[in-house]
Amino acid sequence: MKIKITFNKRGFTLIEHLFSVIILGFMLTICLSTFVGIFRFYTWSSTTRTTQSTARQAMDIISRDVSSGSLNISASTSSEICIKNSASTSEKISVNTNKQLQKQIFSTNDCTPIAEPLGGPTTQVLTPIGVNVTSLNFEYVTTASNTSYANNYRYSAVINIVITNGIADNLGNCLATNIFCDKASFSTVSSENVSS
Repeated sequence: MKIKITFNKRGFTLIEHLFSVIILGFMLTICLSTFVGIFRFYTWSSTTRTTQSTARQAMDIISRDVSSGSLNISASTSSEICIKNSASTSEKISVNTNKQLQKQIFSTNDCTPIAEPLGGPTTQVLTPIGVNVTSLNFEYVTTASNTSYANNYRYSAVINIVITNGIADNLGNCLATNIFCDKASFSTVSSENVSS
């Protein structure tokens, strides 16, 4: 007995091709939108991580400098702090015109730029480009370090910092059109070294 196999030489119809292209397009749209969403989340989380890391580093630097030196309250304001490091040097921490945190090191103990050796104070920028310090505030508190001595007191600094990574308005708030903008704010208290 012979089995006869016949082949249908007819291909796919135009309607079948159209349906397969529509289904393929729908699947590609789902995959592409998922990929774009994952990429946006990765970019946002990276921006957030950078902003928070920068704010923490800035707070650590300021706190460490305050606790290792002594505050010069007469040369400090609510937006900049003057720290006496030793008998002959001091440093001022403030925000420069590019909205970056900067540390200026002076050869005097009161943060005044008089006759600096290289024509001015040594300046170190503490925050990277693109990360804006939108607010830096200092509040100063006097506390008694030992009650047995009448003039033995020390200063503490309440440090508030707001850092924005991305395009922000004048108040430091992220614009609604910038979905990758992130804002971090930190506060801490640091006391000067009693022995200074």
